[in-house]
Amino acid sequence: MKKEKSDREQAINREHEELLRWFQSVKFKKKLFGGVDEVRLWKKLEELNQLYEAAIRAERIRYDALLKDHTRASNALIRRYRHELAGKIVTEQKTDFAGEEQE
Repeated sequence: MKKEKSDREQAINREHEELLRWFQSVKFKKKLFGGVDEVRLWKKLEELNQLYEAAIRAERIRYDALLKDHTRASNALIRRYRHELAGKIVTEQKTDFAGEEQE
């Protein structure tokens, strides 16, 4: 049976999935002396940076869409409440005006 992934291992979007896949597959070529090949290390870091930039751009697009949708919904509510308030004011003025005529 396959083990369930923890919350940290589950991708939240396509870009995050690519980042996870990159981390799972990245390999560094070792040098005989001095650890890893510095040139290749910088190349891998550039790949990682590009993945993070793509993820940030995607998140910004998602954020902007959510913000636009929220703004549209908020403006619709404001218009509705203003209309309701204007209707109540007109109704109250008619009632006040009718009451003054009877006196």
